[in-house]
Amino acid sequence: MFKNIFFDKHAKKVHLWEQYNGKNFYTEENWLPYVWVKSKHTDYYKDIFNKCVTKKTFKSYQKYLEYNEKYGNLSHESGLKPEIQFLVDRYAKINDEDIIPPKLKIYAIDIEVHCDIGYPSVDEAKDKVVLISIKDFLSGKIITFGEKEYTGQSKPYIKCGSEEKIFDNFYLFLQKYPPDLLTGWNCIGFDLPYLINRSNNIFGEKRYQELSPIKIVNIWKSKKDKGRDVYNIDIAGISIIDYMDLYKHMEIFRSKKIERYSLDYVSNYELGEGKLDYGNLNLSELYYKDWNKYVEYNRKDVNLIKKLDNKLGYIDMVQILSLLTKCPMSFYNKQTSLVEGAILTHLRRNNMVAPPFKGGLNEPFEAAYVKEPNKGSHEWVVDLDITSQYPTMVIILNMSLETYVGRILNFTEDEIVNLTLNKNYPDVEIDNFNKTKKISSKIFNNLIKNKKISIAPNGAIFSNSKPGIMVEVERHLFAKRVNFKRKLKEEKKKDSNSDIVKMWNNKQKAIKTILNSLYGATAVPYSRYFNINISKAITSSARKTIKVGEIFLNELLNNPNNDIVEIVGIKPVLDKNIDYCLYCDTDSIFFSVKNFICDKFGSDYWNNLNDEERKNITLKISRVVEKYVNEKSFNEIQKGFFNSIVNDFKISFKQEVIAKSALFIAKKKYGLHIINEEGVDVDKLEIKGLEIVRSDCPEEIRPRLKNIMNDILNGVDDNSLMITIEKYKKELMKLKPEEIASNIGVNNINKYIVNGSTIKGTPWHIKGVHAYNVLLKELHIEDRYEPIFDSQKVKVVYVKYPKPYKYDFEAISFIRWPKEFYKIVNIDYEKQINKYFLNKIEMLLKPMNKEHLLFTKGKLVGTFF
Repeated sequence: MFKNIFFDKHAKKVHLWEQYNGKNFYTEENWLPYVWVKSKHTDYYKDIFNKCVTKKTFKSYQKYLEYNEKYGNLSHESGLKPEIQFLVDRYAKINDEDIIPPKLKIYAIDIEVHCDIGYPSVDEAKDKVVLISIKDFLSGKIITFGEKEYTGQSKPYIKCGSEEKIFDNFYLFLQKYPPDLLTGWNCIGFDLPYLINRSNNIFGEKRYQELSPIKIVNIWKSKKDKGRDVYNIDIAGISIIDYMDLYKHMEIFRSKKIERYSLDYVSNYELGEGKLDYGNLNLSELYYKDWNKYVEYNRKDVNLIKKLDNKLGYIDMVQILSLLTKCPMSFYNKQTSLVEGAILTHLRRNNMVAPPFKGGLNEPFEAAYVKEPNKGSHEWVVDLDITSQYPTMVIILNMSLETYVGRILNFTEDEIVNLTLNKNYPDVEIDNFNKTKKISSKIFNNLIKNKKISIAPNGAIFSNSKPGIMVEVERHLFAKRVNFKRKLKEEKKKDSNSDIVKMWNNKQKAIKTILNSLYGATAVPYSRYFNINISKAITSSARKTIKVGEIFLNELLNNPNNDIVEIVGIKPVLDKNIDYCLYCDTDSIFFSVKNFICDKFGSDYWNNLNDEERKNITLKISRVVEKYVNEKSFNEIQKGFFNSIVNDFKISFKQEVIAKSALFIAKKKYGLHIINEEGVDVDKLEIKGLEIVRSDCPEEIRPRLKNIMNDILNGVDDNSLMITIEKYKKELMKLKPEEIASNIGVNNINKYIVNGSTIKGTPWHIKGVHAYNVLLKELHIEDRYEPIFDSQKVKVVYVKYPKPYKYDFEAISFIRWPKEFYKIVNIDYEKQINKYFLNKIEMLLKPMNKEHLLFTKGKLVGTFF
């Protein structure tokens, strides 16, 4: 299978790196991308509409582009990324089960740039590179190229003596031992573009081509990150994956959002180990005073990348995704490319071609259904999830470009659902790409009665004559994921931390990524599978399913069936009609078994159970609810509301988690103490959307806030919680400025500080920078403390004045707190603690009506007198 691919459009060549039976191969092949055009003659290949097509080739890449510009909306596979087209043609016939992932030679890279003042600029690259460390993932060795003599124990270390020699040795190493993949923390944002730009400054533009085994490197800028310029780097023969970007991207698979993305924070969070601590010195001082530690600091960073990937396995997952979709590994975050590759692979296996790229106009539309939660604390909560919600809607309604018939006009979603169920439409007007057509009620209702069409709540109509291509792809992927998850569950029971568990988990995550990407590809105009009415059909069907699923849940719990009565063992009280759904969010329904039992069977019954008995009853009741809701969903939603003909694939609600306790704050904001996950006993806390600990939160406040949240979810009594809050507040009052300060990045200092003063609208932390500069000058200590520059992370504290002063600064930003500042200001601990600690606790307590816990003996804990 392939490791890397590079298409040289000028030379009309594909460079391919492969591995078979553990041996590596590099080949060059003359090749140009092509398109397919309609043919009157029967041919080997057909399009998704079953029309014959024939291949059209070109003599140059320029001719290919010109043809696409002129006839792209008529030509099949127009605008397709050349790498995907080539890889699909070469590897599509290999069954997914037969794919053997090549062993990759992976390097993690980290550089150190010596800069006496401020932070090195990637664009200017005027400061010298003094260290480059490379970690080889296969051998586990780290090699470092450094400017000065190193006498420490970490080897190998190459003393180079000058920056030029560092580059010479670095390039020589890469040419002699080229990797398959380069990674690093922010390596695309800093390390690699800095090396390239610095190399240009020293040697001229040609030298950095030596980064590539075939000496082809392209670098360019684009505006992607909030309007800012970002670098794009393409090194022929080497995949580049920035581990920081990869970690951010994989957040969709993590139970809670990370607070910061610095390597130090992430490695501490994931590994319990951070970057090397070099004391009170800054890096510039470390360069002069302790070169050995400077080297070890650099080497540890690349070691942390390897340790992170050992635990997370993200690069393995990206490789699996790449091999399944026939996309280069660096495309892992390009949703439309992954869909393109996955569908084209399926098409080629069936001697078919992809449709033309037509584009269109994007437009906003209603997405998921989210119900206002029953705010507060609840116990023994079950989360019922719709399994693969969006792929399920695609499959059961047979949604695909070629099965899309049009959209019914002039009816609401509820009207469409009821008219479809009762098969009593009046004459209808149908829109298909701005062409309208009227159909008589008799013809249209007969189409429904004879199951010729499925209809989504948004009015999108799909033909049931044959399975759509998108449906076939989703079914294929879904079956694979079910199989992978089954194997994952089996292995988890044996050893939840084994490498085999990690492998199966990565495989099912890779499949999940492609499954969920298909919906996104229908919603963006730069995808060839764009059709906004299909996107609306998917979301409207999902909304209707979750809303009606909630009705089915309440229907059962308000009138418990014999299965539930048999589990509990006593007769229920049926004189209440209660909404047992605590919260709905996209594909999840939450309900409390405790609330249900206490309402229908009496609180005495529940109170006499121990936790093990409560867990068992909760599991049993959740299974009964699953069965009931699923049967009703199939018969009434799938077969009735949607008029689906699909019988072998059903809407499936399944117990995702059981939480011993849950705290619902607002939409998308809640916490769970989970004791069972997908039938497997666990003990973990999950926090969704509760930004109680933001990236600007002071270091010493973070763990205390988390502990408070844990106490709430673990049911700690009110008095203990109040004592803990008071204890933490007293501890925080004794902290050093660095420990109680918030953390924030500074940018655009010169925009806001003009001629020694701040302008109107200056952010509070930039005002703090101004205050810092003024006080340094006022106290004549500018030479003792480093100035603050753009792109630095600073600490910020509120301050107050023990005596009147000519300036009235509310806050001061700093890197190291100057003790001389105490001559003029004190830290405003009260304000700092109120903002970052007590206000966050109040947010947690308010939904439970427990704000009174912020009072101690009549005094508000959150207010200082």
